[in-house]
Amino acid sequence: MAAYDNAFGYIPAGWLAIIAVVFFSISFVLLIASLVIYRHLLILVPIIGTAGEIAGWACRINAHYNPNNYDDFLGQIISLIISPVFYSAEVYVLLYHWVMLYGPRFSLLKPKLYAILFITFDIIALVLQAAGGGIAGGAKEGSKEQDKGSNIMLGGICFQLFSTLLFSILGLFFAAAVCKGKPVRPGPSMTDTPRSRSRDACFVSLCLATIAILARAIYRVVELSGGWGGSVITHEVWFGVFDFIPMILASLFLVPSICPALQSKSGGAKENASIHQTDVSDQGEKGLSSSDINI
Repeated sequence: MAAYDNAFGYIPAGWLAIIAVVFFSISFVLLIASLVIYRHLLILVPIIGTAGEIAGWACRINAHYNPNNYDDFLGQIISLIISPVFYSAEVYVLLYHWVMLYGPRFSLLKPKLYAILFITFDIIALVLQAAGGGIAGGAKEGSKEQDKGSNIMLGGICFQLFSTLLFSILGLFFAAAVCKGKPVRPGPSMTDTPRSRSRDACFVSLCLATIAILARAIYRVVELSGGWGGSVITHEVWFGVFDFIPMILASLFLVPSICPALQSKSGGAKENASIHQTDVSDQGEKGLSSSDINI
């Protein structure tokens, strides 16, 4: 049972919200600096997500002083549920670039499928969560319409959890294949970029960001499954541990993870040309199948 008679079930801690805004603002500045320096549009995706996190936590700051303001409650829950979708989208596209960098032959899927398939999943999850949030936002507090909206939001989060789990499994297979140096499907090796400590460190950052997103998705499913008055959603300590910490880590880890995209920006055409050249020269001798070069 909620300790306080408001939408939160408690008075949001002002100090936690301020710390969150400060840390996400630092991440936001780092991402903006990366965008200015590297001029890669892919960086805009986590920037949008981080801006949403700042907005959500700003609502919680205001809610600390006005805990009965229902608009602040809806504003923070919608922002903090939808914003991580942009982090997920960034992770999906980055794995595509990592696969292009280390070699498509180490991946179970063709590189472009990571972006196409999982961003489609992300859009579905975003639409469901936004629709649910809109319904809940327009409903009276404690009404059946609000419960309907929260159930739709829960469906979107569950779908996001499923897609993140599937992505994590595929990413794990790719990482294992690269580390072992054992391709999982045929393909030319001349375009493979050799591993280095700096690249491995950046890839580990991507893995850690993915783990953080996964941990937060599991928490959100548990949280909303209990309803607005559940024991998880009405205790802020769980929110701080399993939402704020994973999301700020994901936001920060995505900064160094961008490096393969920066490399492939200038090298992607060269890689495709190299693969095409390999196919033309080797087609008669080795009989490479079209699937070997269709990446």
